[in-house]
Amino acid sequence: FGTSPPSDSSSSSSINGDSDASSGKSKDGVYDGNDLFYRLQYVIRRNYIDPLLRDESIMSSVYVGLASFLIIFLFGTVISYVIGKLRMVTTDEKSLFSSSTVKVIRDGQPPPPNTKLPRNLDVFADVGEELTTTDTAMFWHVHRSAGTTMKNVLAACLGKVVASEIGGQYSNNNDMNQDLTLVAQPYGTFVNVDTTTLPGLQRAASLGLVPSRTAEVIFSPYIHESSILFDSTYRGRLFTILRDPIDRIVSLYHYQKPLKFGEVMALSEFALLNDNWQVRMLSGEMSAEITVDHLNVAKEMLRRKFLIGLLEEKTESLQRFTSYFGWSLTSPEAQNCKNSKFYFEWAGSNEYPMLDYSNPADQEVLQVIGKQNRFDIELYKYAVKLFEEQQSLFRANEESDVI
Repeated sequence: FGTSPPSDSSSSSSINGDSDASSGKSKDGVYDGNDLFYRLQYVIRRNYIDPLLRDESIMSSVYVGLASFLIIFLFGTVISYVIGKLRMVTTDEKSLFSSSTVKVIRDGQPPPPNTKLPRNLDVFADVGEELTTTDTAMFWHVHRSAGTTMKNVLAACLGKVVASEIGGQYSNNNDMNQDLTLVAQPYGTFVNVDTTTLPGLQRAASLGLVPSRTAEVIFSPYIHESSILFDSTYRGRLFTILRDPIDRIVSLYHYQKPLKFGEVMALSEFALLNDNWQVRMLSGEMSAEITVDHLNVAKEMLRRKFLIGLLEEKTESLQRFTSYFGWSLTSPEAQNCKNSKFYFEWAGSNEYPMLDYSNPADQEVLQVIGKQNRFDIELYKYAVKLFEEQQSLFRANEESDVI
């Protein structure tokens, strides 16, 4: 307040009648505003402010309160800043989840034009390039997506020599000097290498599987790792059958029946263990968190290097495969073999209860699977578009003479 109290002379003059101290009036009965204001300040300071300032306990509480307020304010500011930083994501990640780009994700858009593939994948020919006699077909086996059925059809019905896990049963992966040989089985002919495992791929490469021209079709779940089989002269030709990722995870769960503490694991728990397997395999990132950059590489890989088949379009897919690679079913027996294995036997099939989309419990499981595999889901949507676009690789209204 910083204003000195009225002097004693003022007080004495009011006693003498020069001024009315209690009312703030001058002796002529007119209010003196300034005098009243100063007196109010003095009374408030003397009766209220000064006692508080002289009371050390009260002042200590005031100081503690002010300090506490300052600490809480600063702490809240820091927390808000940290939370803001944690919520920040890269530009690509924002584009994945922002409302303005939900349509882009759902529509299966192509990768950016500047998306590059790792150089080791140059040994795989682009899908639009003309086939050469030194190219070898390689089927990317996505589990629970008709891979085993395709293997049976190619080996038993089309009579192709196949490299897969079957021939590996008749080899020693630790013996790098063992010669390549053919293993004849009632259901087809196989090379004595296992191209479905990393040691098997190493052995197949050391034995010169592809340059030897022993195998006509190679089956493997590995893309980047299998590139060691090929070179610029002996290139790989990639083809595959893809399936809706949610359906694939559910089928994989019922096929494997994974155990936890001796009992079958819940589907929701199993879903948490499966994280965008297809994008990981195509991009080569098997451990770190998957981002939009990995998704774009996977999309570009499908666009440039793969002849796409879809489980939901299996008849059309097989027709395209046989037309593209020049394969044929040469006899009625081969036709019957294909029909039996492709439409009736369906190797590895397993019946299980379908999830009910109207059931709240099943809806929660579906959400878990979808969240864990959102990049695979987007990749599949793009694959569906590629399947439609690749029709241009074949003559319009072409009717296969072998299927």
